[in-house]
Amino acid sequence: MNHRLTTAARRLRLVCPRTELRPCPLGLAVDDCDTLRDRTIWLVQARWYVVAASLLVLGLGAWLFPTAASWSGLMVVVAVLGAANAAWVWQARERDEALCDQVISFASKQMLADFVLLSVAVHFTGGVRGPLVPMFVLHGVFSAVLLPKRHTVLIIGSAAVLLLLSAGLEYLGGWRPEWRFGDPEVAPAWVERVLEVAFVALATTGATWLGLQLARMVRERHQRIATLAAELRKRNDELRQVDEQRLRLLGVASHDLRSPLAAIESRLDLFLNGFVGQTTAEQREQLLKVKRRLRELRSFINDLLDLTAVESTGGTPPEPDLVDVVAQVREAVQDMLPLAEASGSRIDVALPDRSWLVLAPHARLGLVWTNLLSNAIKYGEGKPVEVKMSVQAERVHVTVRDQGLGIAPEDLEQLFTEFFRARVVRESGIPGTGLGLAISRRVVRSVGGTIEARSAPGRGTTFTVTLPLQPATTPAAGPDTA
Repeated sequence: MNHRLTTAARRLRLVCPRTELRPCPLGLAVDDCDTLRDRTIWLVQARWYVVAASLLVLGLGAWLFPTAASWSGLMVVVAVLGAANAAWVWQARERDEALCDQVISFASKQMLADFVLLSVAVHFTGGVRGPLVPMFVLHGVFSAVLLPKRHTVLIIGSAAVLLLLSAGLEYLGGWRPEWRFGDPEVAPAWVERVLEVAFVALATTGATWLGLQLARMVRERHQRIATLAAELRKRNDELRQVDEQRLRLLGVASHDLRSPLAAIESRLDLFLNGFVGQTTAEQREQLLKVKRRLRELRSFINDLLDLTAVESTGGTPPEPDLVDVVAQVREAVQDMLPLAEASGSRIDVALPDRSWLVLAPHARLGLVWTNLLSNAIKYGEGKPVEVKMSVQAERVHVTVRDQGLGIAPEDLEQLFTEFFRARVVRESGIPGTGLGLAISRRVVRSVGGTIEARSAPGRGTTFTVTLPLQPATTPAAGPDTA
């Protein structure tokens, strides 16, 4: 029977869009949503066996004990159940897309209809003292398994109210449908006992079977989780090895390229300085272009070496130092002044006249200020660059702001990705590697800090680096000091 039910359920199984494209109701995980849908469809198929068995039993009872019960009323109840089940089969086959998004509603309607019809059937089979009452327990277990807690409480609560109404009609209203299996003139006394035992046994067997099925499902889910966890660990190890190989390759390649580039640049200087003969103006212009390209390539190689140094996991990471971030930023500004003057820009600085200490590798933290300042100067279109520093809540905030090209909102999300360059930057023709900000974010995160960017096209860009300040250096003059 189970095999036939499973086969029938597979024929009805829906093909729904997968995880990322299909939201599930009430925050259910997609696997839980799919499981609920499959169980609900299985219940639709199982209900046909209930309808068939009920009709057989009712026909046999009407033949053997025609005056013992209201067989026509019970037949109507079973017929309504069959009609409702046919409607659910049609919905599962013809409205599969809607069913994917309304699986809980689909299941809840079935359970509620079952309880209503079961309440009517209880009324026609001797009321609350009849043999069908244990089926309430079985169906309550099914409801608890299928539906979320809130729906289960509402449906079982509604069923309890229906059962109380049935008891009220029976004992207070005097409306008692015919049920005479306790009358020796209609049926032997043992028949009623057999019916009671049979339905108790059926409810107990069904609940036990369902419990075993749940235990099996839990074991299978745990096995799946264990298998996926092992596979994930294996993939992580493989990715880690690939990443380490990538870093080693980048480091070796970048280091080996430095020497020939330096040799080529020194030979160009010989030509440009006239040590190997005079050059024409046109030749000198071409040689200067080659030298600029060499400098761009050397800058790219330096960025690659910085990236491999920051990301490397094969060696011992540098020991953090107590870095005076005020002095370090001031030093970085001094180093960038020639570049600012060459681009027609200036650097406006607002730094405190005191030391603020952070715990970080000195050289790596210096890369952050160099990258931010060089970017601000390059893309600032000759406008002033502002550098400010403040402290709030025991964290130091360093802000570098330019008034240049700016960045579109859609590019801000990828700004700190390796090799990414915003569209407006690429169109400007300004050379760059797209590694400086990626390196800066890795350095800042490694010391427990954050780096953020705010920008708008044509309005410049503001970078804010936040670092945890050493408690001994926290200013006592208030929560915000600059």
